[in-house]
Amino acid sequence: MRQELTETHYGKNDYIFCEGDPTEYFHMAKEGTVKCVTSTPEGKECTLKMLMPGDFLCCDAAAFDGASHPGSAQPMGAVSILRMRKKAYFEML
Repeated sequence: MRQELTETHYGKNDYIFCEGDPTEYFHMAKEGTVKCVTSTPEGKECTLKMLMPGDFLCCDAAAFDGASHPGSAQPMGAVSILRMRKKAYFEML
């Protein structure tokens, strides 16, 4: 399983994924804090949750259903993210 994990780094002005992107990976916060947000019909940003190290970023239901991300993931500063392609994850199961 470890060979399937990759570590990526993001900064405060980056997006890990955006609302509407395909769910190609399962993401887990290794270091730092991530804010998950969505857009309201009026175009305003709505914070869904704050994620800390050890938390999963990907919406599991979207990944299993093949749907797109229901929101965006924004680092609150420097973050380290572990990710695994969902195909590899499904093969492991």
